[in-house]
Amino acid sequence: PSFNSSKYLQNALSKHIPSGNIDGIFQTINLVSSVVSVVNCAQSPNCTTLFRYQCIDTVNTCYVCIQGYKGVVGSDNSLCIPETKTSGAVGSPCTSSLDCLYSLCANGVCAAPRKNCQSQSPNTICSGHGNCYYYDASQNIVSNCTILDTLCTAKCKCDPGYGAADCSLNPLASADRSSARSSMCGALLHVISVSDRSPQLFDSVASALLSAFEDTEIYTAAGKVQCSTVLRFLGTLATKGFLRGALAKTAGVYSEASSQFVGSGVTDFFQPTVGSPPNEAIRFAKDITDAVVGMTQGTVKTMVVGQVPVSLITSNVRLTVTNDLVSQLHGANLSPPRTNSESVYGSVQPKIVVVGNGLAFCSGKSAYAQVSTLQYGTNPHAESTALQTPMMQFTSTISTRVPRTTSKKKKTLAAFVELAVKAITVTPAYYIILQYATTRNFNLSLQAKPYDRHLNVTLPECTLYDYDKAKYVSCSNCNISSYTNHNATFGCYNIHNLCPAIGSKRRLTSSNNDDDDDDDDDGDTEDTPNDYDTKVEDNKYDQDFDDFYHSRASQFYSEERKGSYSTSQRNLIGD
Repeated sequence: PSFNSSKYLQNALSKHIPSGNIDGIFQTINLVSSVVSVVNCAQSPNCTTLFRYQCIDTVNTCYVCIQGYKGVVGSDNSLCIPETKTSGAVGSPCTSSLDCLYSLCANGVCAAPRKNCQSQSPNTICSGHGNCYYYDASQNIVSNCTILDTLCTAKCKCDPGYGAADCSLNPLASADRSSARSSMCGALLHVISVSDRSPQLFDSVASALLSAFEDTEIYTAAGKVQCSTVLRFLGTLATKGFLRGALAKTAGVYSEASSQFVGSGVTDFFQPTVGSPPNEAIRFAKDITDAVVGMTQGTVKTMVVGQVPVSLITSNVRLTVTNDLVSQLHGANLSPPRTNSESVYGSVQPKIVVVGNGLAFCSGKSAYAQVSTLQYGTNPHAESTALQTPMMQFTSTISTRVPRTTSKKKKTLAAFVELAVKAITVTPAYYIILQYATTRNFNLSLQAKPYDRHLNVTLPECTLYDYDKAKYVSCSNCNISSYTNHNATFGCYNIHNLCPAIGSKRRLTSSNNDDDDDDDDDGDTEDTPNDYDTKVEDNKYDQDFDDFYHSRASQFYSEERKGSYSTSQRNLIGD
């Protein structure tokens, strides 16, 4: 008989929750999730003959190439060849698939195979209960997606009622699975509500959430948002410093859980036919991005100034965090890390190029900066389909050391305005370079005069996500500099866009009093690491973990728009 996961879960939780047995709740979640997450490898091929490890994480599919061999990256059923073999690259002549690095010879030429959707049966598509589609990073359906296209994914779209990544769950089993996974997240919310905040709680909740959440097996908006609320709570704990003291593996578990949510595809899931109002899609996306911001700030709190940058790399969240002197960032190229497939296939990363001493403007004299760059594998916000590139996020917290004086002067709005005006430069202060998810077909001969308003053209436009308005807006003071069919480069004139927000109630300050620069008498200086750690802990964020602490977070995209022309200064863009 089949295992009724939701019934077993409800029976067990009905005993553990009233009695306050937190360990029992975690044990039940871990048991049920381990049972329902078993990967079916019964029909996988002989992986030994393919020089791959045995099936482990993808249904009926061998794992990665064994040591000393190379081929298609990740789980696949193609042959791996010795690393010493140098022939067989894509484009090389061939007579059979054995001649090719990726085991595909098409019309006498080695080619890159298309990505596959999962299926319980090797001879059917999506287990016979769905169709396989290719999606770009903005959840647009595209016509082709090879293994070399690291910015697209192959996903099953299941027939009504069916569920799971391979559409193998029939309507009855799918309903049971969705109920069980939603209930596991509900149980985690209960644990959160009755537990003291601690690194150990972070360890347990992160691990349980990673195993409990599977986006293709939760088909209700309420269930998904229930799980995303748990993820947002982890972001709060990370922001408050609870990654310090957590297990060494917890940061990786947390990033993998976040990646699961990012990859769920907000735009694709929250359709009107599901009965989900738009605000739930926005809430779900905000939970994800808040959790990722928390991951960034929590990672910073585990670092010391000058240490080697920390990278967290998953399929949908690629993050690098640096904590160093601002002087070390002069002329820097800030780029997110690559996944293994991106490294092997030679994918070009997006980046921010800081011109000259750039970020020194944000800090005045002696300062250090906590800077992160991140790329999402899937754009996490609703209504992202107009975007043509994956989203790159830049976050900065810059702490200054100023001489302590006996008098304290209130920072005025006029001073902030003067600072902002000085930030606008004659030549670009930094460049944003974004890679298109799919090759474009621009008329490159028009680049000589891109702002000629008499031309009926479409040009790339830099946009960012405005969290207050919950929509995309144009990047401030950023013009198209150059573009190809593969990427777009924007020159940006206001370095202040990369600085921490000024005057924000969530800005890093050394005092809870907005009128003062430094209220303590410890002889220390403004915005030191100790002040950062102490003041964030002292603020009463325990009352509601909706109240996140944020430093400046700017998210950049590239978008194509048609219509009227903008003629504002330094922003003459044909759109």
